[in-house]
Amino acid sequence: MDDFLKYLIPLPRHFPSRYPVKAVGYFKSKTLWIKLAPKLFLNSFTFSFILRGEGECQMDGRRYSIIPPCVILQLPGREMDFGPHKAWEEIYISYPRENIVSFREIGFASPDKPIWRIGNISAVFRYVDDLANLLQELDSYGKADMIDRICENMILESLISGSPIEISEKEEDLQKIISHVEKNFLDDIDFNKLALSHGFSPQNFRRHWAKTIKSAPCAYVMQLKMRQARRLLVETKKSIGQIAEDLNFSDPLYFSRKFRKIVGETASEYRKKYHYNIPS
Repeated sequence: MDDFLKYLIPLPRHFPSRYPVKAVGYFKSKTLWIKLAPKLFLNSFTFSFILRGEGECQMDGRRYSIIPPCVILQLPGREMDFGPHKAWEEIYISYPRENIVSFREIGFASPDKPIWRIGNISAVFRYVDDLANLLQELDSYGKADMIDRICENMILESLISGSPIEISEKEEDLQKIISHVEKNFLDDIDFNKLALSHGFSPQNFRRHWAKTIKSAPCAYVMQLKMRQARRLLVETKKSIGQIAEDLNFSDPLYFSRKFRKIVGETASEYRKKYHYNIPS
């Protein structure tokens, strides 16, 4: 299945659902990160079904490992920063903002359950196949109505068979360390000292870290730098040399080699593929 984005609001509904879908999108290999801020106005809310690939989500000061199959609920007014370590397969369903209240009333959009695992992934994949077929016939009579119901059932199936992602007290301590690293990754971090300040011995810290983060601490810092590099390449007109300097690389060539190794393409290729039309 190829990537797609279908906007459904303009389509006529002949048998209107209480929950009309605004948009449905699919990424076979998504690499971009999503960053939502409380002050950012969103006119929709979204259910992201992560089907394959791994990543992470930071929300309300907590960090969650995203291990598929699972669902991430994106609500307006909530701070979230999430995305894949390398790439993941995702299908998402967006609804108009005004439907949040009714979704909360039926238990579909609880702020207390922003991420949950999917227990019956085979059923979800069947809904995905049905959606893919219907989206090819959007202009046919009643197809939009069927898509509304399938999306509702897909969310319902994920909730019925799913379970919330919980974190323990020790994981809370580790989240604080990770949060510190993510806020200060441009500094020279002494991980042993940081671990001791949060009640970990260096050995226990690395053991707990390895369970949550798939790469070593220094490698994770490099990934954070590459994540920031991707944003700067997309969101600014800074030269690659300037970006390398901003990220504390003394050698732009070393930065370029690291970027290509971690991201899988050169910084120039990445900018050309994803750049915004930034005004002068």
